[in-house]
Amino acid sequence: MDFASLETTDENLETTDEINDILFDSATKWMNYCFVSSVAEREQPVIRCHNDRYLSIELTYRTHANKVFEICNFITIDLKRKKRIFLKDIVDKKTIIKKMREGTDVYLKEFAVLDKKENERATLRFRESLKKTPITELEKMVDECSMDESMFPSVSNAKRTGLENKSGFYIQGNILVIDDARMRQHGRIIIKNVIS
Repeated sequence: MDFASLETTDENLETTDEINDILFDSATKWMNYCFVSSVAEREQPVIRCHNDRYLSIELTYRTHANKVFEICNFITIDLKRKKRIFLKDIVDKKTIIKKMREGTDVYLKEFAVLDKKENERATLRFRESLKKTPITELEKMVDECSMDESMFPSVSNAKRTGLENKSGFYIQGNILVIDDARMRQHGRIIIKNVIS
């Protein structure tokens, strides 16, 4: 659905309002206004996917209390059902974990600073590291992608005050992209042929 080309009708305005309500609700469940205004700086939302079925948006916050710490939150909306969806709503957990363990259709998101061969080598190393990653870690990552932000803790201790980073996902066409909070050095995980 191309929102820019839509005629202004009552139905379109209602859809836009519903989507805005979902985004606002998802973002504010994650943190309260006092926290954002005092510690975190919000960046402009980025649309990661926008087609006739899904809208995936990335909200990024940077905290500056003790050091710069980037937090990404991904919100995906099913435009046909007009509701927020989580990973468990669209892909079976066992399918994702099987693909990651076998390395089939799994890629490392390319780094712009690397040439094509270096990116290919990075993907091969990444696939090998996934095979060695304990199943429990992979399950935790996938489970976090199906977890409401309000269920995820914030951090407030002597070392730092901020949000606990959780794994998230977004959709690009028929590609699933998982942002794993524990494996930042790997970048984002691209899994093809899982979204119908």
